Amino acid sequence: MIKVRIKKTLAEILIFLIKILFLLKKIIAFILFYIIYKPIKAILGFLFFKLIINTYYKYILIYKKIKEINKKNNSHLYIIKKNYPILILILISLTIIFNNTFRKSEPFSNIAYKTVLAQTIMSDFGSTEPEELIVETSYEERPSVIGQLKYIEQNDSIKNVPRAMVAQNENENDLIVSNSLSRPAIASTPKARDARKEIIEYIVQAGDTISSIAVDFALNVNTLLWENNLTSRSLIKPGNSIRILPENGLMHTVAKNENISSIAKKYNVSSDSIISANNLDVDDVLQLSQKIFIPGGAKIIVSTPTSRPSYTGTAIAQSINTNPSTNYNGGKLLWPTVGHRITQYYSWKHQGLDIANKTGTPLYAAESGTVERSGWNTGYGYNVVINHGGGLKTLYGHSSKLLVKAGDTVNKGDIIADMGSTGWSTGPHIHFEVILNGVKQNPLNYIQ
Repeated sequence: MIKVRIKKTLAEILIFLIKILFLLKKIIAFILFYIIYKPIKAILGFLFFKLIINTYYKYILIYKKIKEINKKNNSHLYIIKKNYPILILILISLTIIFNNTFRKSEPFSNIAYKTVLAQTIMSDFGSTEPEELIVETSYEERPSVIGQLKYIEQNDSIKNVPRAMVAQNENENDLIVSNSLSRPAIASTPKARDARKEIIEYIVQAGDTISSIAVDFALNVNTLLWENNLTSRSLIKPGNSIRILPENGLMHTVAKNENISSIAKKYNVSSDSIISANNLDVDDVLQLSQKIFIPGGAKIIVSTPTSRPSYTGTAIAQSINTNPSTNYNGGKLLWPTVGHRITQYYSWKHQGLDIANKTGTPLYAAESGTVERSGWNTGYGYNVVINHGGGLKTLYGHSSKLLVKAGDTVNKGDIIADMGSTGWSTGPHIHFEVILNGVKQNPLNYIQ
């Protein structure tokens, strides 16, 4: 009895499904006929009969009219003679359109300098070069703040030294401690040029560079770089704080068993200059980790020998079997080109850094790695992608010439391409991207 009911139920379900299929068939037929076929037929009929046939009919009428006019005037050039100004304008317009459509693609900045007006100006004023497209970014003006750093604040160890002699001067703000002098006065001018013996802090303003700051404070560039742990490729931005030493030289941290004489000998300067610059006495004992100023000193670079990698079979097998790190643990990346003229910063809608310079400027590998891609892309133009391992990749876009190919191994600082304006670009620049584990990062957080 149960099997009969099941069969009956299944039969009813099957009949219901067949009815649904027939209904769907009718609905589809209705849609195809009334919603698609008929509208298309009406549109094509309108285009053919109303437009094409009528246009052809008018063409025949005009043609017959022209023949009648030519017969009356006994000339086949009657229409041309009567309407030649209009025909000339039409020919000029067609020539301009044809020229702009089929001419070889060329950057707009170069085309602009080939116009009649540009050629006239160039003949009057000599040769000119196309200017780079630089997007200026306005910064909120900040007051020039120069704060004073006291030598005594740099070394907590001398605050509680029993031998320190403290004497109160007439001015309560002048405090003499056996080996340092501190004046809490703040520089009255935005960029102090007067003789001083204290370290000051300068807040970077819009338009400042390391070189311009060095000139303003009568220092050489190396003094600023050493004191602020910068390199020649480092980038400074408005709002950054720069430590300004009183004169050319560097700060030295006292090591174990060092004294004034040994430090002077190390930097090839006189002991008297160190004593004078730091308000020390000849008999003063320097404290471990105490910071003192070395006037005229230069940074000593010690080369550390590197061990050669082992190329034994065991080492190679271990390197093959070792899983790569998922995080980049390397140091700072190299600035990828010459110059620091940033035309567009990193943002949610522009996930890279645009640095402008002239076409042909070399582009450098920001870190050692393997070239993953070197070729053409519609947006990036000629571009290079380098895989540095540890999930880190860098991209160099809009190049004019590629100097590496996929699979090449490059070292940090190698020239990999020349700057250009290929792809979606409005002027010669590099579009530089830092990609970590597939996510595009702000390059300024990684480069020097």
